[in-house]
Amino acid sequence: MKTIQQTTLEIILEKPEIAEILSTNFVNISSIARKIKPIVEEKLLKPITLISIIIALKRIKEKMPKEERIFNEIPEIMIKSGFTEIIIDVNKNQKKINNMIREIFPNKNLILTKGDKEITFLINSKHYNKIKNQFKTKKVITNLDILTLNFYEDIIEIPGVYYKILRGFKINQIPLVEIFSTYSQLSLVVKSIHIEKAIKLLKNILEI
Repeated sequence: MKTIQQTTLEIILEKPEIAEILSTNFVNISSIARKIKPIVEEKLLKPITLISIIIALKRIKEKMPKEERIFNEIPEIMIKSGFTEIIIDVNKNQKKINNMIREIFPNKNLILTKGDKEITFLINSKHYNKIKNQFKTKKVITNLDILTLNFYEDIIEIPGVYYKILRGFKINQIPLVEIFSTYSQLSLVVKSIHIEKAIKLLKNILEI
């Protein structure tokens, strides 16, 4: 039969948000214990005292690895401004799209993401007038900026890199319009009104 500590650990592993809170120095262990007490009791099929769960949480916390610095080399941040995002239906417009790319964007900045049902274009806003009447758009989002992080190439071997960045945006309530990546780059698209806050946040995250 599982112990209280084993069951508590199982719950924490199932709920990463609790594990993250528990790993900080500002955690209220009693609050976590109250939150998971019904789950512990359900799994063990018997009443459990709150103090037993608190003791289990403290022991688990002592064994948790300390958060280490992720970025040994601080990635370069590139900023591009003045973009528009256009979302269109993929099935009805493929031929027009191919022609547009050849004629309008042979050597110009164009970011294209194709899914099963729709295509997203991210273009410099000055080119929007050239294509706005060629397609029936699902949505157009203007006044966008792109933040691109240039990582060192072994970044793919390090767990939690993207999570650390995206968690920061969530905590600071900065909406992300789009996210895309290549092997060693991550690009985040935000509305221009959020760019200064986003840059400051990224610098703080990368220096930790």
